[in-house]
Amino acid sequence: MAQLPFLYKEFFSNFDKSNGVMITKTKLINSLEKLPENLSIDDLIDHIILFEKVQKGLDDVAKDKVNIKSDAQKKLSKWLK
Repeated sequence: MAQLPFLYKEFFSNFDKSNGVMITKTKLINSLEKLPENLSIDDLIDHIILFEKVQKGLDDVAKDKVNIKSDAQKKLSKWLK
């Protein structure tokens, strides 16, 4: 997976924060076209899983479904005593 990080920079730059769209087939196909020709099935699956998780995280940010550090510390304080 060492060759893949550059793909996600492009994905982040094209993300529309206003609507938090799900993964589209076009975006996924575009990212797959940039992968090396010789790719194992495991690398392909890793790429698709990471792509989906990045999209979910971006969707959560767009919908303001994230916690800042201080909120997380308050929620976890009873567990961290």
